Amino acid sequence: MRYFLSDNSLKIHVDNPRSERPQVKDVPELLVLRADQIKMVVEATFRKMIGKEFKSQTLCVDIVLRSLGRFLKWSKLEELPRTFGEWQFFVSQWALWHISNRDSSMTLDGRCGVWNSTIRPWIEFLVDEDHIPLGILIPNFKLPKQVVANSSKPLIAASAPKSTYKGSVKKLDNTLAGPIFWKADVEYLDEFLAQLKEKDCVLGETLDDYWFRLVADFRKGKQMTKLVSDAEFMLRRERNDWKERLSPGLSRKTVVTAPTHPNGAAWTLRIIGHFLAVGQDLNCIGPHALRAHPAFNSNFARVMPSINPFIDATHLHSHQIAHTSGYHIVMRFLGILSSLDIAVAIAIIIREHPHLNPESLAGAKLLCARGKYYLLPQGDGSAPIFSVNKPRARSRKYCELSQRSARVLRHILRATHPVRELMKRAGVPQWRYLFLGIVTESRTWKLGHPVSINAGVFHRSSGSTLLNYYPNLADHGLQPGTLSHARIRNTQGVLSWFEEGSISACATKLGNTEEVSMKNYIPESLLNAWNERIIRRFQNTLLILAAANEDYLLNVVDLKTPADLNQFIAQLIFESRPDDSPIAKKIHELFGDRYMFCLPHDTRDLTRNGLLYVRLSRESLAILIGYKHWALGNLSNSQLLIKDKASGKSPADFVKLTEMIQALVVMQNPSESFREAHDIARLKRVYTEAELLVPSISERFNSLAISVG
Repeated sequence: MRYFLSDNSLKIHVDNPRSERPQVKDVPELLVLRADQIKMVVEATFRKMIGKEFKSQTLCVDIVLRSLGRFLKWSKLEELPRTFGEWQFFVSQWALWHISNRDSSMTLDGRCGVWNSTIRPWIEFLVDEDHIPLGILIPNFKLPKQVVANSSKPLIAASAPKSTYKGSVKKLDNTLAGPIFWKADVEYLDEFLAQLKEKDCVLGETLDDYWFRLVADFRKGKQMTKLVSDAEFMLRRERNDWKERLSPGLSRKTVVTAPTHPNGAAWTLRIIGHFLAVGQDLNCIGPHALRAHPAFNSNFARVMPSINPFIDATHLHSHQIAHTSGYHIVMRFLGILSSLDIAVAIAIIIREHPHLNPESLAGAKLLCARGKYYLLPQGDGSAPIFSVNKPRARSRKYCELSQRSARVLRHILRATHPVRELMKRAGVPQWRYLFLGIVTESRTWKLGHPVSINAGVFHRSSGSTLLNYYPNLADHGLQPGTLSHARIRNTQGVLSWFEEGSISACATKLGNTEEVSMKNYIPESLLNAWNERIIRRFQNTLLILAAANEDYLLNVVDLKTPADLNQFIAQLIFESRPDDSPIAKKIHELFGDRYMFCLPHDTRDLTRNGLLYVRLSRESLAILIGYKHWALGNLSNSQLLIKDKASGKSPADFVKLTEMIQALVVMQNPSESFREAHDIARLKRVYTEAELLVPSISERFNSLAISVG
């Protein structure tokens, strides 16, 4: 960090490790002070920020120094206090002004947090440095913590939380909980889960399609480059002769990269590839540098006809080409990544490994300063291990890459290798970062590492964006403003909560504690609906026991049809044993024989329906898990209910079976009687092994289909 002070400006330069240039912060608010006091304040801030992350340094400048300057302007002070009493009054007034400033849009909780975490430690540091008298009292604002936050991290395509009581409702005032309104149509949680799965599935297919087309263009570019031999290229380069007469009857020669040349595209890729291999300037393959070279026309990549061979060869659709610049189309065949390419790669990895947060992935390094790789192959041939730094947690996050993520990173490594070597030769330290490609600086394109990848690359109104490339996303509720890396990550955590019914599963998926997951990631409306479902289940259980032999049983419970009632009672019997509780014992006495339910130690006929044996092998469990993911991602709700004529089973039956097994796996502290009937320890061990086989088995389901008739 360094600063430049003049009569009318104070500019602070903060070195950004992800950029060649420092970030410049203009702080005119402090100019009300004398030059010596400005020097004292700024240099003390620099000393406090030694060893801190770039983001922490910029926040200190933005929050502390600007807040100090604005308070000085508000209080009409032109110098800092001198005596103990003046400093005590100054700090107290600054604290009161900070939490009551009408110009700030922050909440009271946010203002108190900023004061306690940033401004107060800064003042304490100045006390330690003897710039402020020892012994002054610095306010410490502490607000009571909420058990559950009023807001949570947004999900993909999620708008404001919807009310649970939407649509046609009926009032039930015949339960222990008093008047509670339940939806009479589709359950809110089921509806929300179905929509979330659909959006996530559509997004996953879109990301895969984008990546397939990107890699296909890169491979096509490799094939095209081979059409120009090294000998022919070196001969033209030595002679500096880049023009050729296309036919004997023509008097005018044409550059070899012209679209009318038979191998114009091959020559273009071969020449640009040579610039990458020997260049030492990050702008060596920029549009202006290429057009200035004698091998290229002055309109190269400026108008679409100048790159017609690439347009004909690309795997992009026509409407996608219309949203892509000619220069970026050519770079696709060389493997040079654009900001959208990098954003899609990060999105794919986050969907596969949501415990890696977006900012850590965007700033991931391939090698450390000592040359150690952060992408490590395993000796047994398993998937490689990848790690990223998470500064806020002061640790590194590790993951064993899934097959999809491994394929993405393999392409990233081979595509960025030429750029990485060029940056090494140019002496740019950012060459160690994983993601390298075309970056924009002062409205010019050059090679380097993107300082930031924001959600704009997904949904800007113009240019190369995911929504412009795939307009069908909007048809599934993924409109502009609903897509970001953070939303994609949060969605995976909520889906795991739905899938396994456990807060701990969500916390494990996101790499957070259970408290943080429940407070910040699961929407409050979902938690409320989940709690309502638990209350509803308990109420219906008591009502069924009270009116078991009455004709009006269906009228008093909150269930629509006899089929719903039978399913609910069967589920109660299946999930409990008679000795679990007095309620469970009564349920088994009243309905056990009706639903032909028997336990392993019962002397009744074990061949009767109602008893299920599951083979605890990792292969069978992996097939069940893989089939569940395939069915929920590829079948509609009506298709899930289609029964096979031979077995009488539907896809939904196997999905429910898998969910039941997953619920057993995540069960915490099962009762002794429950452990006697279920081998939980063995099930958990085999289930962990089965999860490792799911990616390979899932590929076999791609050819499956379901038919009616």
